[in-house]
Amino acid sequence: MVAWLWLTVAWTATYWILFFTTTVVQTSSDTAYLDFERAFPAADAWLAFASAWCAINCARRRPQAVLWALVASGASVYLGCMDTLYNLEHVKYASVDAGMILEMLINLSSFASPVILIPYFWRHRRWFGV
Repeated sequence: MVAWLWLTVAWTATYWILFFTTTVVQTSSDTAYLDFERAFPAADAWLAFASAWCAINCARRRPQAVLWALVASGASVYLGCMDTLYNLEHVKYASVDAGMILEMLINLSSFASPVILIPYFWRHRRWFGV
């Protein structure tokens, strides 16, 4: 779990570094799309913070790990819903290029993360002293 959480942090940071320094992860040069994407860094930073804090508390076997797993999971689902809805409304999934494949992986991981985190932390909550 700790590795998964740190992977979320690293993936999020890498995505935004690439977004603001290259066009590799951008699926369009359209102004509306770029404006939409530029609204995400703060929310993604919250997801990264919650994931990092969960990983730290998990490694230390602290009860707060369970709480932060739920916080990170909620952030992940919310971001996944926002991004997926935009992609559906703007027929973005119709273009299958490298950027869109990456976008699809991001969307899938946004929904996979809570499916992994919530059951694990709930099942092991007593191990964390909850």
